[in-house]
Amino acid sequence: MKTFGYAFVFSIIGGIVGALVGLGQTNYVKKSQREIAFPIYAIGGALFGLVGGLIVGSKIGSAIDVEEKLGFDKQENNKV
Repeated sequence: MKTFGYAFVFSIIGGIVGALVGLGQTNYVKKSQREIAFPIYAIGGALFGLVGGLIVGSKIGSAIDVEEKLGFDKQENNKV
């Protein structure tokens, strides 16, 4: 269940960041073409951010699940 939770949260964050990056890319388009390019960049950036966030979140969630199954989360790091 944690894998799904991390994947969901990271996909939402990735979608927001991707949409913002897509909106920022409209600065490189002529002003007369911005109304056409605006939704393309925003939706495209959001989709790439959602997919990227889903991949990263699922990998982080599965790594945390493995650490919990092996007991590494309860292990103390006492280095002297």
